[in-house]
Order: sequence, then C-alpha cells, then structure tokens
Amino acid sequence: MVEVYCAICGTPIYTSGSVDSRKIWLNKVILLTSAHESENGIELELDLYYPRTNHPRSLWSYHLGPHPPDEAQRRVLRLDTDVDNDICEKPYFKLAGSGKKVRALSVHLACHPLPPGGTQGGPIYLPVHRHCLHIADCFIQSVDASMHTSSEEYHGKITSIRQLWEVLYRRLEGYILADQWVLQEPHDYFGGKSCRSMEWEPPNDPPYGALLEENPVEIPNITKSILQNLEPIPTGLPTGLISNVQDTDDFQWVNNLRNTGLVCDYTYSQDWWCRALIHKKMLPWLWDIDIHEIRERQQSGNWNWELLARQLSQVEIHEPHDTTLKLPLGLRNRRRIWRILEEGRVDDVAEPEGRARQEAIEEKQRYWAIMHSQIQVPTRSFPSSFPPPPPPFRGTS
Repeated sequence: MVEVYCAICGTPIYTSGSVDSRKIWLNKVILLTSAHESENGIELELDLYYPRTNHPRSLWSYHLGPHPPDEAQRRVLRLDTDVDNDICEKPYFKLAGSGKKVRALSVHLACHPLPPGGTQGGPIYLPVHRHCLHIADCFIQSVDASMHTSSEEYHGKITSIRQLWEVLYRRLEGYILADQWVLQEPHDYFGGKSCRSMEWEPPNDPPYGALLEENPVEIPNITKSILQNLEPIPTGLPTGLISNVQDTDDFQWVNNLRNTGLVCDYTYSQDWWCRALIHKKMLPWLWDIDIHEIRERQQSGNWNWELLARQLSQVEIHEPHDTTLKLPLGLRNRRRIWRILEEGRVDDVAEPEGRARQEAIEEKQRYWAIMHSQIQVPTRSFPSSFPPPPPPFRGTS
C-alpha cells in the first residue's frame, strides 16, 4: 500500500481507519490547488498545468500552458477533504461536500493514448496537514512583519501563500506519467529519510519516526517546557551588566533571531530580553507562549533570559539528539517544519538542472522497470524519495 506524504512536512497523511489520538492531527488534510478569475470576473476556474517536454533541462515542474492566466488574477485555494477517504485508493482524495475524487501529486491525463508532452493539462492538488498549513500561515505572517526592514533577504523565499504554492508545486516532476507520493525537498525534510518510503516505516529510524509524528501545534504546557531551561544569572556578574542603559523597546534587530552566538554579552538587560521574548517577533515560531506565565517566572528571581533566547535561536534544536535545550517532541517538530519553510525557495529542487537531476529520474524509471519484470538489473543507490529495489525474483515460471 503506497503512502502519501504532506507536501509541507514530509510526514504521512492518514485518511481513513482508526488513528491513535496522538496522531489524529495527521488525519486532518487540506488539498492546495490554484485557480484564476474567469472571463466574467465572478467565478474561479482551476489553473491547468502542462507536463514539460522531454528535454533534460525542463523535466522539473509543470507549467501553465501556452496561454497562462494573468498572474494578478490567480489565487491559491484550500479544499477540505473527507476524512473517511478510502485509503486503498491513494493518491486519490475525496473532496468534502461534493464527494468528488481528485488525484494528488500529479497531473492526471485520462485520455488514451497519452498526448504529446505539453499539449494537454490539468489541475494540481497538493495534500497538506491542516496543522502544517497553520504553521505556514504563522510563518508568512512573521515574514510579512520582517520584510519592511530587509525585503531583499526574502527574494525567492516563501513570503505569501502564493509563493508557498510556487515553491511546492515546482517540486513535482513535470512530465507525463510522473507518479509521486512525496515531494522532493532539498534537505529531506530535516529528518525521517529512512522512514519515508512507499510505506511509512518509523521503526527504521526511531528518533525521527517519533518526532515527525508528534503534534506540532497543540503542545501541552508549551510555556512551562521552555521555561524549565531557564538558568540563574551567573554569580559575580557586575551590576552594570544586569541593568544596562542601552535598553529600548525597538526589537527590530532581533526579528526572527537565528543562530546567534551562545555566549552572552549582556549588552541589554535581562528584562529587555524577557520583553523581546514576549514580543514574539524575536522567535515567531513560539506564537502561542503564555505571557502571564513568563511574567510570573520573571518576578520569581534573577534569570538569564538572554541565554534562553540565544539557545532558542539555534536552528538545529529540532534534532532529536540536540542537547541545547530540553524540549518536547512536538515543539521540536514545529521548529523542524518552520525551518523547512525558512529554507524553501522557488525551483530549489531543480538546481542544478541537467545531468544530476536527469540521473535521479532515470533511477526512478529503473526502479519501476525492476518492479514490473523479473530481469535483474545492476543497481546504484536510489534517491531518498523512493525505496530500494525488491530482492531478486525467486519464483518458478
């Protein structure tokens, strides 16, 4: 049974059957697609995407055909799916309300024989977890607040839901008969590579298997789990460094703080760092921390808020083996997904084009040839998005 994976986080999508309460978030699915205004300006028509030609440098991502719609009129749609979808029919999903079945992660051309490349198109549907889309919305909101001071830094990155769509759909292999169950991601989703195959196999990599299945939005005691890492101010620190005159309410320089050094310089007071943490622009992935709980802890002693902020800024704290902080798996998973969004670029899997990417496609074609024949073909290592070839056929003819 082929598994289908979220286009944002790379974790499986469960669409039917009993689901463990800890994994129920994996059962809530949205299909993303794009549309444009019709000629009458009232209705929306789904965008049609066309497979690329067979030229090696153009195999990545579908295109909008010979007469693409006006970019200003395009929209990204979020379609609810029926949670009782028949799991045996993946990658098909049933739309809530209408019950219509649509195929995800490819352009399905139903005509036979198949037309020449680029002559017929269809809509693209990308499955995402509802929680992952919520994280993406929070990410986009935080980027919008930061772009006023450093817009050039975000060129080609995810800055809107439209840009998120551009990043995701361009990770599809844009050619006829492309059959994917997981989008390629330049960093293998920062974990779970060994678990992510035609079937989801968390025992193949227990630390990541458990981490990726943990709910990244509904995290019990999230503020308490962060504050348990607070350390007291070092003894013997000069009083002037504890209450510095450079304090200000301007937190722009710490917007989306990332990988700052772990050695405190005490340029700003601990109260300033605490207020910056509460401000939430410094670490926007902690959008739901409890301000009242933080204030209570602040008043209970002399705490090193600067060190905590610097530790939380480390981009690799999502790794299960990272010992910078003690954090619940759900929070680590959230930071992992946030990092995926931070690193996303338009056409990021298409670079470099040409030989390397063509070889990956050829390897996939070799895999399916082996699956459907008894011929033993010398093998090389296969890309992470699909499993190694099956063992040699040992049956009788």
